[in-house]
Amino acid sequence: MSVDFSLLDSGLGVKITNLLENLKKKNYDFRPVQGYRDLATQARYWRQSRTRIEVEQQIEAWKKQGADFLAEALESVGPQNGPHVTNALPGFSWHNHGKAVDCYLYVHGTMVTNGEHPGYKEYADEAKELGLTPGYYFQINGKPFRDSVHVQTEPTGVRNLYTLREINELFKNKYTK
Repeated sequence: MSVDFSLLDSGLGVKITNLLENLKKKNYDFRPVQGYRDLATQARYWRQSRTRIEVEQQIEAWKKQGADFLAEALESVGPQNGPHVTNALPGFSWHNHGKAVDCYLYVHGTMVTNGEHPGYKEYADEAKELGLTPGYYFQINGKPFRDSVHVQTEPTGVRNLYTLREINELFKNKYTK
């Protein structure tokens, strides 16, 4: 999968290009695998490791809170199966806003999914030098929560900057023009 840099927030594509070039000079082969993610993809990722009851409760909660568009996005993709991919609901990932990219390390042409590989720390540190926030250093409730492949433009999560209703309206306006 390749990343369409034109769908990313202004300047992020340039920073990712610089990041990958800097890492290549250090003999690390990182490749962007995912950038902008639409709401349906985010909903599928979130749903695939959740029970039917968890999904139904989330949909109902959003409806009660006036986030009808996000509730519909979550409901419309239907049941999903698969491993846990994300904690971010649709609209709450910087990928949905074009402000995040996931890059994987390749060694001898094979993707390295073990985020503990030393190359991922190098990737994170280089990303920080370029003003990006690397998932390698994420924490949840003061505990490390490593997302080694992820970098984003924002220093904090979506929930810290926008209310549920603001996110609902933002995507409603974006997709229903």
